[in-house]
Amino acid sequence: MTRPNASSLKILESVRHPTDGATTVARGVMSANASEENPIHLTVAICTWNRADLLRRTLDQMRQLNPPGTATWELVVVNNNCTDHTDIVLEEFRHLLPVRRVFESKPGLSNARNAAVVAASGLFILWTDDDVLVAPEWLDSYAAAIRRHPDAAILGGPIEPLFDGAPPQWLERGFHAVEGAYAVRDPGREETAITISDLPFGANMAVRREMQMRHRYDPALGRAPGSMLGGEELHVLRSILGDGGQGYWVPNASVRHFIPRSRQNLLYLWRYWRGNGLSAARIAPSLGRFRIMGSPGWLWRDATTSPFRLLIGLVASPPDRWLGHMQTAATSWGRLQGAWRRD
Repeated sequence: MTRPNASSLKILESVRHPTDGATTVARGVMSANASEENPIHLTVAICTWNRADLLRRTLDQMRQLNPPGTATWELVVVNNNCTDHTDIVLEEFRHLLPVRRVFESKPGLSNARNAAVVAASGLFILWTDDDVLVAPEWLDSYAAAIRRHPDAAILGGPIEPLFDGAPPQWLERGFHAVEGAYAVRDPGREETAITISDLPFGANMAVRREMQMRHRYDPALGRAPGSMLGGEELHVLRSILGDGGQGYWVPNASVRHFIPRSRQNLLYLWRYWRGNGLSAARIAPSLGRFRIMGSPGWLWRDATTSPFRLLIGLVASPPDRWLGHMQTAATSWGRLQGAWRRD
């Protein structure tokens, strides 16, 4: 993983830390297992770019958080070179939340995440987004899960959709087929193990800081101005699990993810899935013996036949069917374009 350039990262403001005594105790156990007799310190991290009004709503909701037992916590907000009124919003909450502002000049979500990792002081980093509303029990549920699972490297919680108005009928009917494009997760009501095939999303996950320091976010992946590349957090989580880390779902640590009207359309879904294909091509090349212009034949088949299936499905199939064809088409073309750029 590429490590962040320290010269581009500035920790500009520190507000309302826990008491000196609590901070000393918490930092002394960051590499130890948590227990009721051994208080823990947690970092909540948010990366933001030019979404000040949504950030204000997210921070206001955090004022409703239940106290996390004997744990202390800080809130690290990374300003990723914002040009809107983000700093004014942060100033509004400087006496209401234990917030620290961090500035990262390099654009891109991975760079912002890496800045948060460097700034964090908690045993775990609890990741969420600037367009998320956390449940009152969110922080307390994660703190309790950390105590129950001293071997955990990763934790994840449910993400529910919060639509801006009523969604289009096709989206409502076929939502279960596209929920990943809106960062929705439903792990069920049991506290089960996280597997490499069913990972949390960055809008609601917790990562042990010790592991996070070893597995940084790749700046070649992740959202950036003008780019729909993704997969940076999934790549990190797979690496941690592949390194022997354990993970658990925390059903009570739920959040709601805001879905604006600008994302409730087919163009957004096409760009999202194409970005996934581009990301997949950067992470690992597509396999196959028979190749055309450097890419396997099956990928060309999917890229050329899925659009026809999509057109037919728009007329004759329910949304969940034709949306699946659209996902295959967009992802396949993204993988092809990613392979050409790599070559």
